[in-house]
Amino acid sequence: MEYLKYWSLREQPFAHDASSRFFCGSAQRDVISGINRLATSDHRSAVLASNPDCGATSLLRRIASTH
Repeated sequence: MEYLKYWSLREQPFAHDASSRFFCGSAQRDVISGINRLATSDHRSAVLASNPDCGATSLLRRIASTH
């Protein structure tokens, strides 16, 4: 598995048990930025719409653990 060496990884990144890992691409960074803006503003609610099993809950847990 050359990609592990190429990306300096020790384990397969998208394995079934990879729930503790977090990939932050441009879409995830945009959502994190927007949620952080909402959290620091006067807004009281927001809606995050996503497809099932796309990682929205994991993203929100990750954000909550950093605050």
